Amino acid sequence: LYLVRVHRRFGLCTMGSSISFTAAVDSPSEAGAKSIMSDAIDGRSAEELVAGIEKYVRAGGTARGLETKFDVVSKDFGVLVSQRFDIPGFLGGGSNTCHTWYRFDTQKNAAEIQFYANEVCFDRGEP
Repeated sequence: LYLVRVHRRFGLCTMGSSISFTAAVDSPSEAGAKSIMSDAIDGRSAEELVAGIEKYVRAGGTARGLETKFDVVSKDFGVLVSQRFDIPGFLGGGSNTCHTWYRFDTQKNAAEIQFYANEVCFDRGEP
């Protein structure tokens, strides 16, 4: 099962499950790309898993509860999750907003995820 296309910086969350993943595996659907592959998942089809991940993301399941602002927006054939975190004054103050693009390909049973650590990376299109 192909879950994620890897980009330069990537943090993987298993969304509360105990599934194991192997990183930097040759992509089964894109020559020359690397992927993160899950172990076999009993009792669920690839279609069900990708649909479940998409539902989780769209419902705001990626929120951590520490954000001062959290947005989920359908955009450009995917989902953009934006999280703003305020930085305490004793650490210099200010805030940081990170963005995560999720794109779901139901024909390939794949999820592509791009994480942007701050607004500068996002504005430049550099995950």
